[in-house]
Amino acid sequence: LKEWEEKVASFKDRLDKLGGIFEVDTKEEYIRKLEEKTHQSDFWSNPPEAQKTIQELNTLKESLTPWYHLKKEFEELFAVTFSSLFFH
Repeated sequence: LKEWEEKVASFKDRLDKLGGIFEVDTKEEYIRKLEEKTHQSDFWSNPPEAQKTIQELNTLKESLTPWYHLKKEFEELFAVTFSSLFFH
């Protein structure tokens, strides 16, 4: 069991580092800022600029989708494997 925990921890660490390569934290922060911008009352006062912001926001979100899927799959695999170790 200890060996399994160490392997999982190592894999999670590598997965977290992989997120750094893809600048996940930076992109998430920029997404938050763009979303805040879209909630401003004058956001649509310049439609071409608003459309550009929406397009950039969508592109950023799409670029993170594979990362979120990979992370979710790891978490599900970990949960299934870990529970099978204790409950079988």
